[in-house]
Amino acid sequence: MKPLPIAVLTGMLIASIAVAIAGHGVAAPSADWSKAEAVEMRMTEYEFIPSQLRFHRDVPYRLRLINTGKEGHDFTAGDFLNAVDVHNADVLNESRTSIFLGAGETADILFIARNPGLFAPRCADHDWAGMKATIIVD
Repeated sequence: MKPLPIAVLTGMLIASIAVAIAGHGVAAPSADWSKAEAVEMRMTEYEFIPSQLRFHRDVPYRLRLINTGKEGHDFTAGDFLNAVDVHNADVLNESRTSIFLGAGETADILFIARNPGLFAPRCADHDWAGMKATIIVD
């Protein structure tokens, strides 16, 4: 068996790194985030408004979360956040499953959905009171 040339090995390494990065929520560098489609979701006691969001695959989005409530709320959506390519993952918690907003705070999540799915974000502190939502990616 002949050894593979360095160029082939380098190409294989780069391709495997790209696949690994894509599977861990890092967005494609070619996205123009200044043109991301803006979507807002307000968080208040004890609901998300709107309670349902729909996103399309391969479209850059800017999901603006706005806490209009008097209490802190979180957007807990580990299944969703780990299924999309998040451009600014630094706004998420360490496990990349949620984002907490104190009263009056706002945060943006920049992402591209790559696969269809149905997701159920919730406020982990107030889901008992019905603070749940639905996200559809088609």
